[in-house]
Amino acid sequence: AGGTIAAEIVARANQDGYTALMTSPAHTVAAVMLKSIRYDAFKDFAGVSLVADSSFVVVAKKEFPANDIKGLIALAKASPGKLNFADVGVGSTQNFAGELFRQMTNIDVKHIPYSSTPGVVTALLQGQVDYGVELAHAVQGQVQAGKLKLLAVGGPTRWPTLPQVPTIAESGVPGYRVTGWYGWMYPAGTPKAIVDKTNAALKEVLERPAIREQLLKVGAVVHVSTPEEFTKFIEDEIAKWKSVREKAGIEQK
Repeated sequence: AGGTIAAEIVARANQDGYTALMTSPAHTVAAVMLKSIRYDAFKDFAGVSLVADSSFVVVAKKEFPANDIKGLIALAKASPGKLNFADVGVGSTQNFAGELFRQMTNIDVKHIPYSSTPGVVTALLQGQVDYGVELAHAVQGQVQAGKLKLLAVGGPTRWPTLPQVPTIAESGVPGYRVTGWYGWMYPAGTPKAIVDKTNAALKEVLERPAIREQLLKVGAVVHVSTPEEFTKFIEDEIAKWKSVREKAGIEQK
């Protein structure tokens, strides 16, 4: 259920530091998409730390005429409504990432929702859709095989395993930032001493080279924050996705 069952369990758990939530962008997207959740995604949790980031990318079919974001935007503006983009469904993080890109560039493109990442990748491989938004590690094999091409990464900086691929922000869309982040939370009201102790422990573990190496192998880069920074980050992400949903006219479920 997009992490919402786990989040509700943690929101109602004892504030003793023994029940925690490892969460992702799905947490902040659910906050603005689902009317049915029985917790407040911001107020009912105590942020401990960001843990790692993964990278969303704009990936295109092999035959796509453009090789970068500027080319994609130019094609879309030259032929409004002709290009289409795929993702894993309305209200998904990928959908919101693609919709934010559309809104920030003011392009007219058709949205083609699929039910899974393999569905998106298959559609791209078969040339049924022009481009999509996905996590880098989900398409990297097809890109390396020359079957798909990457146009840009969605984070604030270039991805370490894809240093040749520019960010969307540096490709003419300043301010664009979407990452597949992971973070640690406790129930709201957890004592600050517990939050701080856990934050310090996470920082120590995540500084170990072996841990960083292993995370990179599965498509993630360590990103530690203070509890205050993570809390502010969650607040900003919820506000960002609420704005995207409202501008796109996407109905809450």
